[in-house]
Amino acid sequence: MASSKRSPKQIFESLTAAITKKPPFVHGAVSLPPTSTALYFGATDAGRLDLLSPQKKQLEQLLAACSPATFGMNKEDVLDEEYRKAGKLDAENFAFNFDVMNSEITTQITNVLLQGRSDPTFVPELYKLNVYGKDGFFKPHKDTPRSEVMFGSLVLVLPTPHEGGQLMLRHEGDEWTFDSAEILSEQPSPSIAFIAFFSDVEHEVLPVKSGHRITISYNLYSKMDDPFTKVVHVPSPIQLAVEESLRGVLDSKVLRRGGFIGFGLSHEYPLRAGGRLPSTLKGTDEMVRQACKKLKLRVMITLLYEAGPDDGSFTHVMFLTYPDILAEGELQAEGGQIHEPLLEMRGANPLLVKYTEEDGFDFKKSPTPEEPLQAWCVTPKMKNNVSSLYQAYGNESTTNYLYGRLHLLALVGPVGLRETAKDDKEDA
Repeated sequence: MASSKRSPKQIFESLTAAITKKPPFVHGAVSLPPTSTALYFGATDAGRLDLLSPQKKQLEQLLAACSPATFGMNKEDVLDEEYRKAGKLDAENFAFNFDVMNSEITTQITNVLLQGRSDPTFVPELYKLNVYGKDGFFKPHKDTPRSEVMFGSLVLVLPTPHEGGQLMLRHEGDEWTFDSAEILSEQPSPSIAFIAFFSDVEHEVLPVKSGHRITISYNLYSKMDDPFTKVVHVPSPIQLAVEESLRGVLDSKVLRRGGFIGFGLSHEYPLRAGGRLPSTLKGTDEMVRQACKKLKLRVMITLLYEAGPDDGSFTHVMFLTYPDILAEGELQAEGGQIHEPLLEMRGANPLLVKYTEEDGFDFKKSPTPEEPLQAWCVTPKMKNNVSSLYQAYGNESTTNYLYGRLHLLALVGPVGLRETAKDDKEDA
């Protein structure tokens, strides 16, 4: 095959190129259903906003019913109108008869944000209503994950006249603009503009120049194996390209004796010390995992700590969980030598990892150097670094940081016996 004539570098460059960037959001507009033409609000006296013909007095009543919008910082709600200027109503203080799950929005989220999952089902949780009046804004921020299975946010923009208030999104050096005012003005009938995006996407609301930008937001949670909300999954061109490139690796003589193929994760994930690594992946991360599973490769989400001795026998320690290193004095490093106590922890595995600009990462499995397992790492991401505290002892006792990085590792068998998956269960 052609793949056997290419160098290992060329083969893995092809695989890396297949994992192309795709926008981490989906947006559009849906017509306002006949049952969704009014917004009701107020904790005590009920107010009503006619969305077919919103009146100034109604908008003023809505603003009066709102409290100043806060934002999350260090696990606290903070009020600072130099950072965010908007009004808000909690979910129990307003009512809008719109069924997200029975709308076109569900299909869009499934086909774009959950593309690649074998069972792309989700649950939207109604969160808040926000009103951005003239000069209202929200500086750059990321949404706070409410749980380990929260993967994103959905924002509905109601059809009230406004100018400005564009939503800017930023991820991995790219930037996009969602202009709800322009989108709504282009619709032939009263509509709702919407945008859904992953929770690690930075976003910013630019100042509203005139009118009222009214949004209803939802938290999006993964819900796997729900027989009542199954959706037919159609592989995307990106997923097919990843599968084809990965198949090219397996058809080549690369990793002749078997080994790992490592992938740096493109998205950020909430982690808790002492807990499991994320089981639900996002976007292209999940596409890569599904491609590996389709080719019957065992796949693991791992956390690698750079902590090896000076003799070159290994350089990293691999975990399948996020260890709580400082708990109960579990790890004590003398003279800064952390590799030995780290290896004594439950679930620790030593790896030799080398890196060159030409070839990327190269792994060797220890402690069996006579039969090393080779591997390559594609597109490692600095954003998925995690820090762990540990106690170091020298002349003085000090608390230091140890840094780890999330990877997706696929185990590849030797030539002729490439498949390594024993069943359909997830490893992590």
